[in-house]
Amino acid sequence: MIPPFPLLPSDEPLPLAHLAQGPPPDASGGLSATMEKVRKGLRGPGARAAAVEIAGEGEVFGFPSRFTLGVAADGRFRRRIESRVFVEEGFDGKRAWTVDDAGLARELVLQDGEFARFDVGVACGTWADPDGPFLATAADEAPGEGPVALSLRLREGTLVGRLEIDRATWLPTRLSVSTFGGEWRWTFDGFREERGWVLPARIVRQGPGGVEFRFVASSLAPAEAGERSFAMPASRPSRASFDPSVPAAIETRRSPTGLLLVHPRVGGRDLGWFILDTGAAIEVISKPAADAAGMPSLGRTFTAGAGAAVTPTVLREGGRLDLGPFSLERVLYTEMDLSPFEAELGLSVAGILGYGVLARSVVAVDLAAPRVEIHDPERFAEEGLEWRDLLLYGGHPHVRAKFEGNEGLFRIDTGAGEVHVFFHAPTVARSKLLEGRTLRSAQAAGAGGIFDIRLGTVSSFELGGRAFGETSAFFALPGSGTLDDPFTEGTIGAPLLAHFRTVFDYRRARVAFAPEPGTGNP
Repeated sequence: MIPPFPLLPSDEPLPLAHLAQGPPPDASGGLSATMEKVRKGLRGPGARAAAVEIAGEGEVFGFPSRFTLGVAADGRFRRRIESRVFVEEGFDGKRAWTVDDAGLARELVLQDGEFARFDVGVACGTWADPDGPFLATAADEAPGEGPVALSLRLREGTLVGRLEIDRATWLPTRLSVSTFGGEWRWTFDGFREERGWVLPARIVRQGPGGVEFRFVASSLAPAEAGERSFAMPASRPSRASFDPSVPAAIETRRSPTGLLLVHPRVGGRDLGWFILDTGAAIEVISKPAADAAGMPSLGRTFTAGAGAAVTPTVLREGGRLDLGPFSLERVLYTEMDLSPFEAELGLSVAGILGYGVLARSVVAVDLAAPRVEIHDPERFAEEGLEWRDLLLYGGHPHVRAKFEGNEGLFRIDTGAGEVHVFFHAPTVARSKLLEGRTLRSAQAAGAGGIFDIRLGTVSSFELGGRAFGETSAFFALPGSGTLDDPFTEGTIGAPLLAHFRTVFDYRRARVAFAPEPGTGNP
């Protein structure tokens, strides 16, 4: 996923002292007195516009960018980033949403939605509204003249942020939010008042792997505050094209470890085999393949996954990607060391295809055959499929599944070649899954390195309307990177998916599990 980006306001900043309001800090006044001072600091002397639109320039993933942000006093917002990667996001008062670089309009759910609301809510001061969606409580407070620290979360949220308030101005200066993917840190400065809003002119956000985003606002104007101003728009064209004369079935093989391999052409060249991975939120290229294809390095990002490590890396831009009837120009790849996959598979792997392809097409995966079909979503019409809701979260597909009398949300990951089901560390702890179960200690490897796990079974598992008996299971321990996700129960891998022909239709938020005949319990 492309992480959400911070957006800011104003032109020439005023010194912070010019905005200081309210009496000196009162150490005995408690949090309510502190919040009163903060609210005064965040309100200008004039009438506050019901909504404003902020515009400016910045840097996103190393690319120059322009942004606009419309925000209402009640916390609704709509922001647009125009850069090499296009992102539009918003909050309509009930749900957060995005229109991503694939043109797909969808709801931002779970951590994705909370993160976006933290980002804009703190930058624009709507977090401090006493009737708003955020709750602030006292955190550790530095003695003397140090900053006041608040603990901040959404009233119905899970993410917790630590917000530092300057005692001289009662304005926020720093925010940190720990996600299961790593810690993000914001700094705010150059505050000034305009149209009743007190907003920072500069914001810097630093993320895992040393990735940094910078934004500087250049203008602010009144804006409309009606419902339509913040409503989720329709999906845009995906920029992909489909050749109806080319068969939907593409060249496919399955590795001994269960991974699906496909054979695209990149910039008209044959670079070798690519892994088709629903667990990849962005396309990936190996450095040797990118160098061989002459792909320029265009920006900076990081790689992370199962395992605790986060690795700084670069983005590489390829030419046209052709995969059967599917074509996409100017694909952006994350450069990643794929030699561990090559050692495991015994063959050269050029890259990984994931969200960028899946979000623009309908993909049918038959792991048992193996067979992969790629279809134009505007023309796809197959009879007899029973569709189920598909939730896109973190750039990955998720469905509801059941285990041992419990039900929850599970990620579908065709790149988990030897995993039937992997229970995430918070689920293991919450449901006490290590108790009363025969287990073996082991290690697993992912994009985040090697980490400790436990191997065992669950007595039952149900997916796609099919009930399985005893099912092999991996159990994650804390410190497992993306497997520390507290919002989802676990990850379903290739061995379970091999019992179905699975049809992914991201653009309509649906998935079908057509049973494979003659497959028994895992």
